[in-house]
Amino acid sequence: MITNLEGPQDRLIEQELGRLKELPFEELAAMPESAPITLGEGRNPAKAIVWRDMLEDGGVRIVVQTLNVAGACCVASLTARGFIMAPDGQVRAVPDELMDEFRM
Repeated sequence: MITNLEGPQDRLIEQELGRLKELPFEELAAMPESAPITLGEGRNPAKAIVWRDMLEDGGVRIVVQTLNVAGACCVASLTARGFIMAPDGQVRAVPDELMDEFRM
């Protein structure tokens, strides 16, 4: 699921998701529930949060959400993309209904 994905952030989010998909299930499941990260380098790196939560079916949902800031105090938009990994390592897309909370 893609929400409001634009330009260079798309590439940065995809790179981070690719890196995370390579991790074993046990490592993803042990991650903190949320962790701020910086995507990219240079003068204007993107600020993001990696969200992790365990689902009822035993899978782990991973979402990378960027905060697109406009001005000194306001969030202009949120961008989120993620995946679900099953305990056997199988990866699938996050259904729309499990992305709603990241679209606010």
